[in-house]
Amino acid sequence: NLTAPVNLIGGSYNKLPDGNIEGVVRISVNGEEFEAHSSGNGRLDCVSGALKSVIKREYTLETYTQHALEEKTSSRAASYVSIVCDGVTYWGAGIDSDIGMSSIKALISAVNNMMSSS
Repeated sequence: NLTAPVNLIGGSYNKLPDGNIEGVVRISVNGEEFEAHSSGNGRLDCVSGALKSVIKREYTLETYTQHALEEKTSSRAASYVSIVCDGVTYWGAGIDSDIGMSSIKALISAVNNMMSSS
């Protein structure tokens, strides 16, 4: 769960009648806080759109996978995300008790890997 230079502070999400998600996402970049409005086909897509608008970089979400870390109802989830920016692939991993949040943490980690390498 890499949280620098970009970190998710929080967000609120609403399901639209067409099934998409709209949200207000609070993000910090190098300690400076931003609020971005975005929408997508799920929370991960919504947060990804918000991230792009804040960091002013385009990338494509290429790979997304997840699994439970244990075989019980209280298990945490591990998610893995790859993004591609300018032909370079960056990976991130996230762990959380909420499977949706683990995917968002993985995306944040991948974006931080991208930001750290440029």
